[in-house]
Amino acid sequence: MPNWIDGALYPDTDVPDELPTLADRVDFLARLCSAWDFGLLPDRETVEEIRRLDWYEAVDATRLPSLSISRAKTLASLATSRR
Repeated sequence: MPNWIDGALYPDTDVPDELPTLADRVDFLARLCSAWDFGLLPDRETVEEIRRLDWYEAVDATRLPSLSISRAKTLASLATSRR
């Protein structure tokens, strides 16, 4: 399992070793946002991963522009302050 996949996001199933499909990535983003709603912020590595260009399709599919703009900015700020 990559270090950016937070196992706490998968209380109902085994933690995946990778997220190769669009469906896997959309599910991950939904779990990530749900955790955020309860105040559980992701680690810096997770933020860096989901901001990569190859995640664009999944972010777009979730129709969560706030994830790509304001949440990403907030996450970047939080990740920097956690160093």
